[in-house]
Amino acid sequence: MLKAYTAAAVACGILLVSLPPPTVSAQSPAVRVIVNAANPVTVISVAETSDIFLKRATRWKAGGLIRPVDLPMDSTVRAEFCRQVLGRSPSAVEVFWNKQIFSGQIFPPPVKRSEREVLAYVRDNEGAIGYISGSTTLETGVKPVTLTGKQ
Repeated sequence: MLKAYTAAAVACGILLVSLPPPTVSAQSPAVRVIVNAANPVTVISVAETSDIFLKRATRWKAGGLIRPVDLPMDSTVRAEFCRQVLGRSPSAVEVFWNKQIFSGQIFPPPVKRSEREVLAYVRDNEGAIGYISGSTTLETGVKPVTLTGKQ
């Protein structure tokens, strides 16, 4: 009897390992990039967004100061954003920022404790850009932007 259970458990394990990874529906992306509603930007490339969040770009094309904002390191939304947009793990991003801080170059974006705080920051700062879960309800004063390019 034990052998039968063991064989079934192994078979289930093999089945789970062989399943394709889950996909994210195009209708509800895992992460949405948002900007202040007054910002004229409606489309932005993944590369530009990466440059903004790594502070390689500091001004919008219209001239205003870019003010990126992050979620906490342990946020699953931040982990997905790092993977999709920055092409790095959250820990690799943390190493990047530690090197920048140590060298006195630049400092990371401010970190807000929740998606609600990110929404408030973006709403209250004209040059702000942030990210939230695709399922989070947008508030007045912020708008989503379309990401183009490699994700």
